[in-house]
Amino acid sequence: MLNTSLAVQTKNYFNPTLTDWLLEHSAVLPGNSCVLGIATSDGLPVMMDLWYDLVEPTLVFAPKEYGVTNLLRTAYHTAIYNKRENSLVEHYVLTRKLNEWSKSKNIIPLYDTVADDFILGLASWIHNERRKKNKILLIIDDFDYAVTHLDINTLSNLNYLFQHSKEGITILCGARQGNRLESETIKIDWMSNFYNFIVGPSESIFVPSTNQKNTFWYLDDILEFYTLLAE
Repeated sequence: MLNTSLAVQTKNYFNPTLTDWLLEHSAVLPGNSCVLGIATSDGLPVMMDLWYDLVEPTLVFAPKEYGVTNLLRTAYHTAIYNKRENSLVEHYVLTRKLNEWSKSKNIIPLYDTVADDFILGLASWIHNERRKKNKILLIIDDFDYAVTHLDINTLSNLNYLFQHSKEGITILCGARQGNRLESETIKIDWMSNFYNFIVGPSESIFVPSTNQKNTFWYLDDILEFYTLLAE
Protein backbone atom coordinates (compact mmCIF):
# COMPACT_ATOMS: atom_id res chain seq x y z
CA MET A 1 0.00 0.00 0.00
CA LEU A 2 1.51 3.30 -1.09
CA ASN A 3 0.50 6.37 0.82
CA THR A 4 1.36 9.94 1.68
CA SER A 5 -0.48 9.94 4.96
CA LEU A 6 2.17 11.54 7.17
CA ALA A 7 0.80 14.58 8.96
CA VAL A 8 3.97 16.57 8.36
CA GLN A 9 4.76 19.07 5.62
CA THR A 10 8.23 18.78 4.15
CA LYS A 11 10.08 22.08 3.90
CA ASN A 12 12.44 22.76 1.00
CA TYR A 13 11.96 19.24 -0.25
CA PHE A 14 13.12 19.73 -3.81
CA ASN A 15 16.76 18.68 -3.44
CA PRO A 16 17.63 17.58 0.11
CA THR A 17 20.17 14.87 0.73
CA LEU A 18 18.50 11.71 1.92
CA THR A 19 20.55 11.68 5.12
CA ASP A 20 19.59 15.25 6.03
CA TRP A 21 15.94 14.63 5.25
CA LEU A 22 15.82 11.49 7.39
CA LEU A 23 17.46 13.26 10.32
CA GLU A 24 14.87 16.02 10.11
CA HIS A 25 11.87 13.68 9.93
CA SER A 26 12.96 10.57 11.81
CA ALA A 27 10.72 11.37 14.80
CA VAL A 28 7.53 11.21 12.71
CA LEU A 29 8.35 8.42 10.26
CA PRO A 30 6.64 5.14 11.11
CA GLY A 31 9.00 2.42 12.25
CA ASN A 32 9.90 -0.19 9.63
CA SER A 33 8.73 1.95 6.71
CA CYS A 34 10.55 2.92 3.55
CA VAL A 35 10.33 6.16 1.56
CA LEU A 36 10.28 6.11 -2.25
CA GLY A 37 10.42 9.87 -2.75
CA ILE A 38 8.41 13.03 -2.17
CA ALA A 39 5.00 13.70 -3.72
CA THR A 40 5.01 16.86 -5.83
CA SER A 41 1.37 17.53 -4.96
CA ASP A 42 1.77 18.07 -1.22
CA GLY A 43 5.41 17.53 -0.29
CA LEU A 44 4.66 14.44 1.75
CA PRO A 45 6.68 11.21 1.59
CA VAL A 46 5.50 8.40 -0.66
CA MET A 47 5.95 5.42 1.66
CA MET A 48 5.45 1.72 2.18
CA ASP A 49 4.86 0.32 5.66
CA LEU A 50 6.94 -2.87 5.72
CA TRP A 51 5.19 -4.17 8.82
CA TYR A 52 1.74 -4.00 7.27
CA ASP A 53 0.57 -7.50 6.37
CA LEU A 54 -1.10 -6.47 3.11
CA VAL A 55 1.72 -4.73 1.27
CA GLU A 56 1.21 -5.97 -2.28
CA PRO A 57 4.09 -6.29 -4.77
CA THR A 58 5.13 -3.01 -6.39
CA LEU A 59 6.63 -2.46 -9.86
CA VAL A 60 8.59 0.64 -10.84
CA PHE A 61 8.33 0.61 -14.65
CA ALA A 62 9.97 3.47 -16.53
CA PRO A 63 12.57 4.42 -19.15
CA LYS A 64 16.21 4.14 -18.08
CA GLU A 65 16.68 7.89 -17.78
CA TYR A 66 13.99 8.12 -15.09
CA GLY A 67 16.26 6.74 -12.39
CA VAL A 68 14.52 3.49 -11.49
CA THR A 69 17.54 2.22 -9.58
CA ASN A 70 17.80 5.51 -7.68
CA LEU A 71 14.24 5.11 -6.43
CA LEU A 72 14.91 1.52 -5.36
CA ARG A 73 18.07 2.58 -3.54
CA THR A 74 16.16 5.31 -1.73
CA ALA A 75 13.59 2.75 -0.59
CA TYR A 76 16.31 0.38 0.58
CA HIS A 77 18.34 2.91 2.56
CA THR A 78 15.31 4.50 4.20
CA ALA A 79 14.09 1.04 5.20
CA ILE A 80 17.45 0.39 6.86
CA TYR A 81 17.37 3.79 8.55
CA ASN A 82 13.83 3.32 9.84
CA LYS A 83 14.43 -0.18 11.14
CA ARG A 84 13.52 -0.09 14.80
CA GLU A 85 15.51 -1.73 17.57
CA ASN A 86 14.71 -5.45 17.91
CA SER A 87 12.84 -5.28 14.58
CA LEU A 88 12.49 -8.56 12.71
CA VAL A 89 12.46 -6.90 9.27
CA GLU A 90 15.33 -7.97 6.97
CA HIS A 91 16.32 -6.37 3.66
CA TYR A 92 17.77 -7.94 0.50
CA VAL A 93 18.53 -6.77 -3.05
CA LEU A 94 18.86 -8.81 -6.25
CA THR A 95 20.67 -6.81 -8.93
CA ARG A 96 23.17 -6.83 -11.82
CA LYS A 97 24.40 -3.32 -10.92
CA LEU A 98 26.69 -4.21 -8.02
CA ASN A 99 28.65 -0.96 -8.44
CA GLU A 100 25.48 1.12 -7.92
CA TRP A 101 24.73 -0.78 -4.70
CA SER A 102 28.28 -0.74 -3.35
CA LYS A 103 27.28 1.00 -0.10
CA SER A 104 24.58 -1.53 0.65
CA LYS A 105 24.54 -4.86 2.48
CA ASN A 106 22.74 -8.10 1.60
CA ILE A 107 23.25 -7.61 -2.15
CA ILE A 108 22.76 -10.75 -4.26
CA PRO A 109 24.15 -10.73 -7.84
CA LEU A 110 21.49 -11.68 -10.37
CA TYR A 111 24.01 -13.24 -12.75
CA ASP A 112 25.39 -15.73 -10.23
CA THR A 113 23.98 -19.10 -9.16
CA VAL A 114 23.83 -17.69 -5.65
CA ALA A 115 20.62 -15.95 -6.81
CA ASP A 116 19.06 -19.35 -7.51
CA ASP A 117 19.96 -20.59 -4.03
CA PHE A 118 18.78 -17.38 -2.40
CA ILE A 119 15.34 -17.43 -4.06
CA LEU A 120 14.95 -21.12 -3.24
CA GLY A 121 15.82 -20.34 0.37
CA LEU A 122 13.22 -17.56 0.54
CA ALA A 123 10.55 -19.82 -0.92
CA SER A 124 11.37 -22.48 1.67
CA TRP A 125 11.28 -19.88 4.43
CA ILE A 126 7.83 -18.68 3.33
CA HIS A 127 6.57 -22.27 3.11
CA ASN A 128 7.90 -23.36 6.50
CA GLU A 129 7.82 -20.25 8.67
CA ARG A 130 5.26 -17.85 7.23
CA ARG A 131 3.23 -17.76 10.42
CA LYS A 132 6.15 -16.27 12.35
CA LYS A 133 6.57 -12.52 12.82
CA ASN A 134 9.66 -12.06 10.67
CA LYS A 135 9.32 -9.78 7.65
CA ILE A 136 11.47 -9.40 4.54
CA LEU A 137 11.83 -6.55 2.05
CA LEU A 138 13.01 -7.98 -1.28
CA ILE A 139 14.10 -5.48 -3.93
CA ILE A 140 14.74 -6.78 -7.45
CA ASP A 141 16.53 -4.32 -9.71
CA ASP A 142 16.40 -5.23 -13.42
CA PHE A 143 13.35 -7.42 -12.93
CA ASP A 144 13.00 -7.65 -16.71
CA TYR A 145 16.46 -9.23 -16.86
CA ALA A 146 15.60 -11.64 -14.03
CA VAL A 147 12.49 -13.08 -15.69
CA THR A 148 14.34 -13.67 -18.98
CA HIS A 149 17.59 -15.10 -17.59
CA LEU A 150 16.89 -17.09 -14.41
CA ASP A 151 16.34 -20.82 -14.88
CA ILE A 152 12.92 -22.43 -14.87
CA ASN A 153 13.09 -23.73 -11.29
CA THR A 154 14.20 -20.36 -9.93
CA LEU A 155 11.43 -18.58 -11.85
CA SER A 156 8.90 -21.00 -10.39
CA ASN A 157 10.21 -20.27 -6.89
CA LEU A 158 10.14 -16.54 -7.59
CA ASN A 159 6.52 -16.77 -8.70
CA TYR A 160 5.78 -18.64 -5.44
CA LEU A 161 7.14 -15.62 -3.52
CA PHE A 162 4.73 -13.35 -5.37
CA GLN A 163 1.79 -15.65 -4.71
CA HIS A 164 2.56 -15.63 -0.98
CA SER A 165 3.74 -12.04 -0.67
CA LYS A 166 1.17 -11.29 2.05
CA GLU A 167 2.73 -13.87 4.31
CA GLY A 168 5.89 -12.13 5.38
CA ILE A 169 7.57 -10.67 2.29
CA THR A 170 7.28 -7.27 0.60
CA ILE A 171 8.47 -7.25 -3.03
CA LEU A 172 9.61 -4.07 -4.80
CA CYS A 173 10.84 -4.44 -8.40
CA GLY A 174 12.29 -2.17 -11.04
CA ALA A 175 12.10 -2.69 -14.81
CA ARG A 176 12.71 -0.58 -17.91
CA GLN A 177 9.91 0.32 -20.26
CA GLY A 178 10.35 -1.24 -23.68
CA ASN A 179 11.70 -4.48 -22.22
CA ARG A 180 9.40 -7.46 -22.07
CA LEU A 181 8.32 -9.14 -18.84
CA GLU A 182 7.97 -12.60 -20.33
CA SER A 183 9.90 -15.77 -19.57
CA GLU A 184 10.67 -18.11 -22.46
CA THR A 185 11.10 -21.19 -20.25
CA ILE A 186 7.91 -20.95 -18.18
CA LYS A 187 4.48 -19.40 -18.76
CA ILE A 188 3.89 -16.87 -15.98
CA ASP A 189 1.90 -13.65 -16.24
CA TRP A 190 4.37 -11.58 -14.24
CA MET A 191 2.47 -8.32 -14.66
CA SER A 192 -0.60 -9.70 -12.90
CA ASN A 193 1.54 -10.35 -9.81
CA PHE A 194 1.83 -6.61 -9.17
CA TYR A 195 -0.76 -4.38 -7.51
CA ASN A 196 1.14 -1.11 -7.12
CA PHE A 197 2.67 0.61 -10.16
CA ILE A 198 5.03 3.57 -10.41
CA VAL A 199 5.37 4.28 -14.11
CA GLY A 200 7.13 6.66 -16.48
CA PRO A 201 5.08 8.87 -18.78
CA SER A 202 6.35 7.69 -22.15
CA GLU A 203 4.52 4.39 -22.55
CA SER A 204 1.24 2.86 -21.57
CA ILE A 205 1.27 -0.11 -19.24
CA PHE A 206 -1.03 -3.10 -19.46
CA VAL A 207 -2.67 -4.10 -16.20
CA PRO A 208 -4.99 -7.12 -16.02
CA SER A 209 -8.60 -6.04 -15.62
CA THR A 210 -9.03 -8.48 -12.75
CA ASN A 211 -6.93 -6.23 -10.54
CA GLN A 212 -9.47 -3.68 -9.35
CA LYS A 213 -7.45 -2.14 -6.53
CA ASN A 214 -4.28 -1.12 -8.32
CA THR A 215 -2.41 1.92 -7.07
CA PHE A 216 -0.76 4.10 -9.72
CA TRP A 217 1.87 6.79 -9.42
CA TYR A 218 3.73 8.54 -12.21
CA LEU A 219 7.42 9.16 -11.67
CA ASP A 220 6.86 12.80 -12.63
CA ASP A 221 4.72 13.04 -9.49
CA ILE A 222 7.47 11.77 -7.19
CA LEU A 223 10.55 13.86 -6.56
CA GLU A 224 13.69 11.86 -6.01
CA PHE A 225 16.34 12.95 -3.58
CA TYR A 226 19.14 14.90 -5.22
CA THR A 227 21.87 13.08 -3.30
CA LEU A 228 21.08 9.57 -2.19
CA LEU A 229 23.54 9.46 0.69
CA ALA A 230 25.76 12.18 2.07
CA GLU A 231 29.38 11.35 1.34
